[in-house]
Amino acid sequence: MDLLSRRHEVCITPRIYEELQVPLAFGYDFPNQIFARVKVLNLSAEEQKDYRLLSGKFPNVGKGEVEAMVVCKHRQGWFSSLDRQALQVAAS
Repeated sequence: MDLLSRRHEVCITPRIYEELQVPLAFGYDFPNQIFARVKVLNLSAEEQKDYRLLSGKFPNVGKGEVEAMVVCKHRQGWFSSLDRQALQVAAS
């Protein structure tokens, strides 16, 4: 299944956007392909509050992953990550 197909809306959070900016500084172009196909979702005040609570509770999980988990929880989205620890937190 191609998550970036037109059948699914794939979004990223501001922290994930910032993380994807790093490879651009080293000459990699793949983030631009992602930016052209996904929307960046800004967090609501309630989501920001939950982000602060969850990131404090799980300091070893990446900030982008925590932000994405919060958005998915609030907006009934699907969370995806290659980070096993983030997936365990999201499942709990």
